[in-house]
Amino acid sequence: MPYGKLINYVHMGYGSTYKNYILLEINEGSLQEAERFSYNEYERFKERQFAAFKQTEAYKKLKAELLKDGRSDELIDSFLRSFVTDYTSKILVK
Repeated sequence: MPYGKLINYVHMGYGSTYKNYILLEINEGSLQEAERFSYNEYERFKERQFAAFKQTEAYKKLKAELLKDGRSDELIDSFLRSFVTDYTSKILVK
């Protein structure tokens, strides 16, 4: 959940960046974990989260599906790195 000052607006809002973020891990309606990040901390977290995500079967399956659409490896990984928290339901790294 982004909060605070809008740093960079991207049309339609999905790629916009904010000063701070709260990341919640919820399992079957129960809060498992909550992390607070500044923008820079959140960007570093996403890099670590993506590296861990790449080791999972979920990543391999998703990437195989996206490759069928003719997208390049580089484009897929760039997109998934940017939006990794949309594709992972658990906090994989600290």
